[in-house]
Amino acid sequence: DCESTDNSIEIAKSNKCKIFNKENNINLNVNKSYAINKCECDWIFYIDPDERITELLKNEIKSLIRNNNKFYSAYKIKRLNYYLGERLQYGGVGNDFQLRLFKKNKGYFPNKHVHENLVINGKVGKLKNSFKHYSYLNHNDILKKLDFYTDFEASFLKEKGCKISVVKLIYFLFILPNARFVKRFYIKLGFLDGFEGYLYALYDNYSFKLRYIKLWLINRDN
Repeated sequence: DCESTDNSIEIAKSNKCKIFNKENNINLNVNKSYAINKCECDWIFYIDPDERITELLKNEIKSLIRNNNKFYSAYKIKRLNYYLGERLQYGGVGNDFQLRLFKKNKGYFPNKHVHENLVINGKVGKLKNSFKHYSYLNHNDILKKLDFYTDFEASFLKEKGCKISVVKLIYFLFILPNARFVKRFYIKLGFLDGFEGYLYALYDNYSFKLRYIKLWLINRDN
């Protein structure tokens, strides 16, 4: 538990879970790495708070572990992405596979970026069933997460020594974000997801702009 303010600890206690506490880190994978190191099982499966597994996936994972498959060190699982209550099937997120199930001594996070993947030592397979991702429940949720992730991205770019000139600012504010929008909404058929597909591509465009605006402000203030 990383400084939660809801009733997560009470729910964990009611299910007789072991509870460990640490300060929250803006790089969420640092928190996950802390939890991974506390695990005592051979296999680890993790999900984020806005994700849900299906009964079919649960049974598939239990069967796989019971049979003790030694060929694969980790498994990718298809993620079904929901945006404001509607599933997105195009725009680059319709075929989204995530590394979530792995042997404890075969996987780790580099802990350099919030959106990094697990590093796996060994072969990676795929499961048949999927899990659901309810990334944004409402418009306020979109803005809240947009602010959080662009703060992280701007700080990450600052630590890498990225500087913003006038020419770069024009490129990152106009050319590249608009190219991303065209790619998501038109080339990858995001328009087939309707208004939710448009909003997804639009906020992706805005998120990319905002991270560089924040980086420019950080460098200016320093």
